[in-house]
Amino acid sequence: MYVDQWDWEKVIDEKDRTMETLKDAMQRIVTAICVTLDMLKWQWLADQTFFKTFDIESVFAYLLQIEMTERWTTLDKTTGEQTFRSIVGAMKKGSENALDEFKRNNNR
Repeated sequence: MYVDQWDWEKVIDEKDRTMETLKDAMQRIVTAICVTLDMLKWQWLADQTFFKTFDIESVFAYLLQIEMTERWTTLDKTTGEQTFRSIVGAMKKGSENALDEFKRNNNR
């Protein structure tokens, strides 16, 4: 994968600055990241098992590749949004816990 520029911007007209536009942009970003991660996983599995055609490691790698394929074929917008919200919720809860722990440790 080759990236030649890291400072991309999306210009949004004032009339398009809505919550729906934000949700759509975030969904596209999350999808791009997830697809990229799966591509990297797929390639790593292929590289690790290239010379081990009928080894147990190849069987497990193939199983993981099938699971990735099944996950992507069963996803729809609703499921993706629910997954995204659950991930964000877990991150928010984790950051709140970290903040509480930080406050406890620094109030001594």
